[in-house]
Amino acid sequence: MRCKCGAETQVTDSRASAFDTIRRRRECTACGGRFTTYESRIAPWVVEKHRASRAAMEKRRWHAKSIEERRQIKKREHTRAAARTEAAISGRPLDTVYEEWGCK
Repeated sequence: MRCKCGAETQVTDSRASAFDTIRRRRECTACGGRFTTYESRIAPWVVEKHRASRAAMEKRRWHAKSIEERRQIKKREHTRAAARTEAAISGRPLDTVYEEWGCK
């Protein structure tokens, strides 16, 4: 994580906090400033099946596979579309999601 001055920070203290969050105390390596961050655990996505059963969603097996077959969309375009959808739903930066999905 970076400080306001743009330099990297080091974690000086880390502990569990309420509501499944992690409280981290950080210190800037350049200016010496200290601040606290709260990081939440991202819950895995769950897919509800036909018979009301639930399963963890596999990112590589996106429900749009049938659309890909009908329209003959290239695999790369399909992966980028799925990554854009995940970024929109989760609120995370698109570049970060692209890196996770291997789109760059």
